[in-house]
Amino acid sequence: MSSVMRLLKIEHNRMRKLFAILQEQLSRIESGERGDFDIIDAVFSYCESYAERCHHPKENIVYRQLLASGGDADGV
Repeated sequence: MSSVMRLLKIEHNRMRKLFAILQEQLSRIESGERGDFDIIDAVFSYCESYAERCHHPKENIVYRQLLASGGDADGV
């Protein structure tokens, strides 16, 4: 596995953990408990800034290279 793919996998795992934290906060709110809006805001801020600025451009490069090599994006 290339270093870029390894890094993307690590980043996806981190995002999965963040979404689990977000889901936990939303579940608390749905059950009538008080959610931690600082945590919710931090997750959204991270997704909006890091993912859009750093993570998705890496995915786009990999995707373009896959298409250029004749690969099938659906098979990834």
